[in-house]
Amino acid sequence: MSNLDEEIASAYRLEKLVWPILKGHRPEVQSVVIADMLATFIAGHAPPLREMVLGKTMELVRALVPINEALLFEEKGHPYSRKGRTTSDGPGFRRSS
Repeated sequence: MSNLDEEIASAYRLEKLVWPILKGHRPEVQSVVIADMLATFIAGHAPPLREMVLGKTMELVRALVPINEALLFEEKGHPYSRKGRTTSDGPGFRRSS
């Protein structure tokens, strides 16, 4: 196994440990945890490198979104993407009184 393959496998194992901890928490709570972890990751880099590291990390996130959407929702795509569908954070959301 190459060094890159080992790093990918290690990242996959770590992800499998973290997600069960976040599962069941509201998205607002999950986002705070993920943002704080990312901020700590960025803060660990030398100040002159932080913007570059943050930019590269966001490029990776953007590249992973369609892959993860396909894994989550299969060929149908996100429910909000489907004709006539809305989500709680999208247009057309109505709270019941």
